[in-house]
Amino acid sequence: FLLKQHLAHIDFLLEQINDFDEEIRKKLKPHETKFKDIQSVTGVKGISAASVITEIRVDMSKFPDEARLSS
Repeated sequence: FLLKQHLAHIDFLLEQINDFDEEIRKKLKPHETKFKDIQSVTGVKGISAASVITEIRVDMSKFPDEARLSS
């Protein structure tokens, strides 16, 4: 019984993860070009690129230069 409950809970959590992943993809869709550009930086992949986009909102105008952004 307990094992069955744990497996059902794992299935539920995996479904939730998939739902969140899909929602993130939808939210990033309007920023797809910037998302790909950010990933062109060595060592930056999907999760890091998404984090950058959520932090700076792809609006670079609030940063006078690259050094200010990176700090």
